[in-house]
Amino acid sequence: MAQTAPSREVKLTFAQIAPPPGSMALRGVNPNGGIEFGMRSDEVASKAVLNLEYTPSPSLLPVQSQLKVYLNDELMGVLPVTKEQLGKRRWRRYLSIRCLLPTLTGCGWSSSATIAMYVKTRPAVTLWLDIGRNSALDLTYRHAGGE
Repeated sequence: MAQTAPSREVKLTFAQIAPPPGSMALRGVNPNGGIEFGMRSDEVASKAVLNLEYTPSPSLLPVQSQLKVYLNDELMGVLPVTKEQLGKRRWRRYLSIRCLLPTLTGCGWSSSATIAMYVKTRPAVTLWLDIGRNSALDLTYRHAGGE
């Protein structure tokens, strides 16, 4: 009978691992953001779930604006911003289905805000997307030598 290696689960909230205050603001002039974290060299991540809290600016153009979500520089998904989402807090969950990630070192975001001709006079400060401090990364680790 095969034994499975013991695993441990860890929840890393952005309030813990992101720079203070734990939330991030992606702006029109600086649309990228991310967090970095480490893991033990004798472990692999067998599961990673990103629970993302975000709020898109009411000034973004629906569908033409989007949020790209990365885990370990791998694109996990693209979230188009819809009219109903503008200015409202949203939640999205991402599951990394790749087993046994040997290193898990970061999450990243990139927002793309399209400015139409009729809004070009708006200052770039009105184009933003906030990543909330209640976002979290749920990780399951197991010993690197385990099955």
